[in-house]
Amino acid sequence: MRHDDDRACGRRPGCPKSAASSPNLTVAENLKLAQVTARAPGWTLDHVYEKFPRLRERLGNKGDEISGGEKQMLSIARALLQDVKCCCSTSRPKGSRR
Repeated sequence: MRHDDDRACGRRPGCPKSAASSPNLTVAENLKLAQVTARAPGWTLDHVYEKFPRLRERLGNKGDEISGGEKQMLSIARALLQDVKCCCSTSRPKGSRR
């Protein structure tokens, strides 16, 4: 079932495809890739680590070695690094700080 916000994003529920993580890359590589492919600068890595401290702990882990909640945090972090304008979510990921 799609919601109006999903149609506004033009994608499935969640973050845009450009924010999706790659399972063969480490968390650090995923975040760096988001930075270098951004159309406009977004958040800094320090800001991402402040809000998602669990990602800092997982920098050496590949995308397929982290939990579902950590994958959600990584996708959101990639979107924030890329200054994505629309990122739909139904809940705040576990492990994030306000």
